[in-house]
Amino acid sequence: MTTSEQPSTGDEAQGAPRVAPPGLTSETAAGRARRDALAAVSGAVEGGTTSLVDYRCEGRVLVIGPEPYAMEQATALAPTLRCAVLAVDSTADPGLPPAAVGGIQVVRAALTTIEGYLGHFTVTARHGDRDVNVGRLLGHADGFFDLILDLQRTPALRAELPPPGYYAPGSDPAALHRATAEMPEMLGEFQKPVYLAYDPDLCAHARSGVGGCTRCLDTCPSGALGALGDGIAIDTHLCQGAGSCAAACPSGAIGYVYSPRATLLGALREVLRRYREAGGDDPVILLHGAKSGAEQVRRAAPRLPERVIPWAVEEVGRIGIDSWLALIAYGAGAVWVLVDEALSDSVRAELDRQRAYAVAILQGMGYPSESLRLLDALPGPDAAPGSASMPAIEAAGFAPPDEKRTLIRLAVDHLHALAPGATDSTPLPAGAPFGAVAVDAAACTLCMSCVEVCPAAALEAGGDTPRLMLVEQNCLQCGICERACPEDAITLVPSFLYDVGARRERRVLHEEAPFRCVVCVTPFATRKVIERMREKLADHPMFREPGALRRLEMCGECRVKDMMGDTGGSASIQ
Repeated sequence: MTTSEQPSTGDEAQGAPRVAPPGLTSETAAGRARRDALAAVSGAVEGGTTSLVDYRCEGRVLVIGPEPYAMEQATALAPTLRCAVLAVDSTADPGLPPAAVGGIQVVRAALTTIEGYLGHFTVTARHGDRDVNVGRLLGHADGFFDLILDLQRTPALRAELPPPGYYAPGSDPAALHRATAEMPEMLGEFQKPVYLAYDPDLCAHARSGVGGCTRCLDTCPSGALGALGDGIAIDTHLCQGAGSCAAACPSGAIGYVYSPRATLLGALREVLRRYREAGGDDPVILLHGAKSGAEQVRRAAPRLPERVIPWAVEEVGRIGIDSWLALIAYGAGAVWVLVDEALSDSVRAELDRQRAYAVAILQGMGYPSESLRLLDALPGPDAAPGSASMPAIEAAGFAPPDEKRTLIRLAVDHLHALAPGATDSTPLPAGAPFGAVAVDAAACTLCMSCVEVCPAAALEAGGDTPRLMLVEQNCLQCGICERACPEDAITLVPSFLYDVGARRERRVLHEEAPFRCVVCVTPFATRKVIERMREKLADHPMFREPGALRRLEMCGECRVKDMMGDTGGSASIQ
């Protein structure tokens, strides 16, 4: 498999003027409205200004595989690249120093690890009785290789989108030919955009070591994300901009800064407005990849229904619940996303999840699920609206905000106000980023461990009153509270509450009368906490002394006085 996207000169980091796909017809009122709407935004810039990631390749190649096969490919590449071979099937003594075979250095050892990216690969192997850096073993001062050709039957790196500069064609002759043809072209200096921005203050990955949200880690196809303390880290050299992490992030901690959300939705809002003003109705926004889907759209353009408005995005994987719902609120009769075969499985799975969340929210308001579709192929000109379209509603007037959850709430509030059959709330699929928490009152001791770790201020304590409250609007369904609860008293309830006031109010989940000190009657705990402590400590040696258990029913000050026997400190503390 070759790299899915090679670094470039970096020009695209500043964006490129938008051009409508050639071949679109305009024989009907809808077609003419589409033509005028797209013409009005033809000068819009796709992409955004972002920083760049640098790569440098000097042509140091390591070919890994069975020795005869690896030597054959290394020999073919040697006229333009500096090749070495790691022979992983050799029966020779693995402790022998590298040997020159036909001018190519050969290391006979067992591969241990490969890490890195174009111009910066570190390879370790078991050489003799120790792991060594293969680059340094071959005399590379920095220990790096620029390119890797992995000819093993099972590739060493299993990411769906391997890092730039790593080629693993497997047993596919065509893939091997593409790899060996492309590798000599990788000499030089390259750049690519930084696709993502990360705000650790919004991240719900963990708190105080208690694990929570892993949505971004689970969907990343390139292995560019990793846990870092209570947050995550993004390796910008490995990131290839698939965008599914930004779609999956429940809080907006990860943002897709190359073609920001506000830029994309602001342009499409304008397209929909101009389409309606030009006499079009029932518009369908067709989102497709700027690279992966553009050719399919170009071929299909003459036969696309004229109400379908194609729009290229850098990556369709960045389309999430926020984009789905905002476009419907802006007046799209339907939103289609073209999914081509090159899309990785993890990104496709996240698109499916995001659509499921958006559909559930729409259905809870009485809107049709068919208005949001993932397409493997484009429809012909006779495709009928049928039940796939939304009822005609007034388009929302809000500008797309930068904050993800605010955008979702604005879109849903607008749609709910015009809904044909809205309910008060609707259940959502597991993993959805909205919902409540349920508390088992019999188990909860109101210890407030959940409040201490909640990353979104969704859970609150009641001050002097033993009370646990929820602000449902803030809940990310990250699960940190559930894992932090020592009594297993918390359960996540994925759902969407439509009523704005109810979402914002502090709802009491559990409450108890305070337990008062048996000496001074100051409230300091709950009865359930005291009961649990008595149960757990009843047989403890430190509490066998007469009166020791009774001290558990005292506030801190009275407990100290009782232990000291009011003697000014002469009594020993048990």
